[in-house]
Amino acid sequence: MIIKDYLETDEVTKILLFTASWCGPCKVLKKTLQEMAESYRNDINIYQINIEENEALTKIFEVKSIPTLLFIKNNEIEERLTGTAREDLLIEKISKLI
Repeated sequence: MIIKDYLETDEVTKILLFTASWCGPCKVLKKTLQEMAESYRNDINIYQINIEENEALTKIFEVKSIPTLLFIKNNEIEERLTGTAREDLLIEKISKLI
């Protein structure tokens, strides 16, 4: 997917997770999001972006550290969250978007 695909799609709400294979906190956050994904499957799409394989996206979205989550609604970045996050915080952020 190119940048346009992430921002200009028919989907209303999406989460971009910027990560790397060697990042321990990224693995924890990824697992949490995967567990939550089923509950929100009709409301959001979650994309995992490896920063080493997608340097252009990392620069375009100005990701400086990982893990970084971008919450996107109506093609606008509504919120950015860097570092690990508890499930209750993620639920709060997602609930604001749907």
